[in-house]
Amino acid sequence: MRAFRTIAALVTLTSCQPAEDPLIAKAKEAVAEKVKDPASAQFKDVNLCKTKGMVQGQFNAKNSFGAYTGYETFFFIDGTAFMIGSFPFDAANEKDRAYFAHLAVVCYHGGDPSLGTFYGYSSPSNSGDANLAGDNR
Repeated sequence: MRAFRTIAALVTLTSCQPAEDPLIAKAKEAVAEKVKDPASAQFKDVNLCKTKGMVQGQFNAKNSFGAYTGYETFFFIDGTAFMIGSFPFDAANEKDRAYFAHLAVVCYHGGDPSLGTFYGYSSPSNSGDANLAGDNR
């Protein structure tokens, strides 16, 4: 009887999973909100990035025809989910694909994921307008 209790306790302990990080839970929720069928969203390989407040992973969800489309990469930054096939990204746009690749580098190596940094914009001037010319007037 004692051996049975020990085995039952071990099975129970090994089936317990640690609580999910709150930032990962928020990322999954944000991605699910952007797909056609939020209840169908599946996730794998979801991890915190080296850059604080950033999450990277893969998702799969059903399309309008009710079929799963296959796993795609997503990034979650400052409360927003970024997916290459979803607004504001266009998978056919070379700059969008390059920025998405930039997000992967920032995730794994650290850095600033902002779009302005990627395109080389300087910080806002004293007037509050972004200086898109790249010089510091």
